[in-house]
Amino acid sequence: MNQTNNTITLDIDGMTCTACAVRIERVLNKNNEVEKANVNFPLKQAEIESSETIDIEDLIQEIYKAGYSAKVHIGEEEKETKHTKFLIPTISLLLTIGVSTLMSRGYETPANLLGLLIIIFFGHKFHFSSFKNIKNLNFNMDSLISIGSLSSAIVSFLPLSEGVSFIDTGGYIISFLLIGKTVEEISIQKSISISDAINKSIPKKVRSVRDGEEIFLDNEAISIGELIKILPGEMIPIDGEIIEGSTIIDESIVTGESIPIEKNPGDHTMSGSINLSNSILIEVNKVADDSTFHQIAKMVKEAQFSKPLIQNSIDNLTALFVPGIIFVAFLTFISRFFFLEEDLIYAISVGISVLVVACPCALGLATPLVLYKSSILANTNGIVFKGYDILERLNQINALVFDKTGTLTTGIFKIKKISYSPNLSREQVLSYTASIEQYSNHPIARSILLEAEELGVPIHQAKDILETPGKGIEGSVLNKKIQIIKYLNLESIETTLQISIGEEKFLIELEEELNTEGYVVEDLSSKFKLSILSGDNDIKTGEFAKLLKIDDAIGDLSPKDKVKKIIDLQKNFKIAYVGDGVNDAPSLKQADVGIATSSSTEFARSAGDIVLLSGDLNKINTIFTISKNSFKRIKQNLFFAFIYNISMIPMATLGKIEPKYAAIAMALSSISVVLNSIREIKT
Repeated sequence: MNQTNNTITLDIDGMTCTACAVRIERVLNKNNEVEKANVNFPLKQAEIESSETIDIEDLIQEIYKAGYSAKVHIGEEEKETKHTKFLIPTISLLLTIGVSTLMSRGYETPANLLGLLIIIFFGHKFHFSSFKNIKNLNFNMDSLISIGSLSSAIVSFLPLSEGVSFIDTGGYIISFLLIGKTVEEISIQKSISISDAINKSIPKKVRSVRDGEEIFLDNEAISIGELIKILPGEMIPIDGEIIEGSTIIDESIVTGESIPIEKNPGDHTMSGSINLSNSILIEVNKVADDSTFHQIAKMVKEAQFSKPLIQNSIDNLTALFVPGIIFVAFLTFISRFFFLEEDLIYAISVGISVLVVACPCALGLATPLVLYKSSILANTNGIVFKGYDILERLNQINALVFDKTGTLTTGIFKIKKISYSPNLSREQVLSYTASIEQYSNHPIARSILLEAEELGVPIHQAKDILETPGKGIEGSVLNKKIQIIKYLNLESIETTLQISIGEEKFLIELEEELNTEGYVVEDLSSKFKLSILSGDNDIKTGEFAKLLKIDDAIGDLSPKDKVKKIIDLQKNFKIAYVGDGVNDAPSLKQADVGIATSSSTEFARSAGDIVLLSGDLNKINTIFTISKNSFKRIKQNLFFAFIYNISMIPMATLGKIEPKYAAIAMALSSISVVLNSIREIKT
């Protein structure tokens, strides 16, 4: 089976720890046809990118040779229940208790045979993975588990000391580790299943309206321009525009905005949002795969396959740690048996304890679970991180650079003042102006029209419309010649329009709406150096910066000039750039972290590392809070994992821990890290 120019997702079976994921990743990346391979242990998946035709069966075979099985991912499968997941570990533990009972009553042979069955059958995944890795001179956490449990079986069957057997130790090692792994798996699934659940809730069938009749079609079969009907309580499956009906829509799943929004004909609707009140008819303007929710889900999935630098460091440490522990265990055995002349069985027992107690499973879980939790928290707040490495980079940011229009301001203008005369009232001046501006797509024109509609002034048909880009627009309304030009006032941050109505002239003063409250900027300024880089007039940019008490502000900048300024700032600071337009894309890419705002163009969203789906600059504080608290939690996990190993390994080498208790301690270490990871992270 070949696949060309695509991203292949494989489901991987047999991974027991993050070291397994690292091993498979290395194997796949050695393939010359693979451009990039990422293996995700919690998701139990591999994502493989290739620009050439690639044989998927060859990849699956390479994974098999590494000690694991794989198949092409075809969607969500029915998951086992918690009770089913615990069935195998419970049976293993009960049988091991039976082994101990048989041994205590003198039935050594049946005990040994039952114990061997437990170790081989219930621990087969550990042994198979260990064998395949050791064969290729690779060592992972499974190597420690396999060597430890098999050693107890081998020694029990050797006639070294009559009547002495600790075959039950091997059974306890396998049983307790299976229990620990099951707790881990359930917790991991809980951490990553929220987005899956939302994804599953998107309707697979859509109520299409064709020739006045309603028919149900597959989501993927709906094309742009098609009409679909959404009933109250239903989720909107595809992006579109309301052409009939008014309703209230809950967009919280998509944007994190908790307050439902009133929607009327002409308003845009997003896939994933829920229609709360009335039936509506929507004209589809995006195909299913391009709809808002699907694009968000795609970005989240891509982030799940990324790794922060700290995780790469842990993976590299684990690769060295495991063979190091095998050497320490062997050295412990040699020292006790040959130099201290202790009993062979006891020396082997101590060596096994070192192997089992040192297994760094907790170390491998310290980072990914917290990152999943953080990602879900961000998504529920209308924030999408495109990669987990971004969370780490955010902790290094000490300067924020803002674009002005559309970022610090909404891009919407409010009328501050309208001049009038005895012949024409304020409302009449606005009416004539809006009647002409309705034919322009300029942001100021749209703002004038919006305010006129809100105030209820009449808007008339116009003729002889002539718009000169960058200068103004003119036309005729009710037999009066109307001319609107931008009045240049470089000393003021307000924008002023000069309106000619017949022989009379009037002025309309406009001010741009702030996209945030002053206290938000003040709060950010206490933590970061703030700058504004704008393509708008330099004097106006400076005046605007004074309003927000930002000292560093430069205007009249081209996109290329902005990038140069950011490069210059990066000599002394780690920069996060916040922007929304096509002209901001180069700056979003150049900055250490690029943040695309909720009003961003698709181009800016593509260039940014973080996408805000809703809200104002308050979300900037939320981003940094999530990042800070996430890495605080990761450090706690690493502390627990390292303290455990640092304290337990010496105790094991001194013979203070029996192998079966070492297995319990190791399982509890992993569980403690998992439970700490899934605790609520504050925003």
